[in-house]
This record gives sequence, structure tokens and C-alpha cells, in this order.
Amino acid sequence: MSRVDKTISGGYYLIDLERDHSLPKTIKMVITAGVKNPRDPDTYEGEEVPEHLSWHFEYTFNEWGKVERFVVPPEAKALLKK
Repeated sequence: MSRVDKTISGGYYLIDLERDHSLPKTIKMVITAGVKNPRDPDTYEGEEVPEHLSWHFEYTFNEWGKVERFVVPPEAKALLKK
């Protein structure tokens, strides 16, 4: 990745939350990367737009395999307090 120009590259996250519980439904990561000018790495004047890369990754949370909240029995709570 030595050809990546950090001055014209970047990335961001988009997080979609549920209205009821404010828990994430989806997380999307977007990356854009500009490539350095092979002739003159410090300038793009008089040149066409340099090569660039762009990609994204999206993860969707679901209820599959959901684990219910564990309820501690009262006898165990008494032992934990000691």
C-alpha cells in the first residue's frame, strides 16, 4: 500500500440503530484510497484524476442464536454478596 496517497484517502463507519433499544442493526465500513501520481507524487496539477480504490464491508446483526438474559437464582445471589 505504499502507493496510497493519505492526503486524498479516508474511511468512515455508518451504524444503523434500532429505534426501540438503540442497539446496532447494521455496521458499514467504507474505505476510499487515492493512488499517488507516479510521475510527481507531490502534485496533481495539469493531470487527470489519479487512480483510486473504493470498497465497503457491511455486517447485519440478527436474532439468530440469540441468548436470553441469565437470571441468577436467589440462593446464588446470597452467596455472591458474601
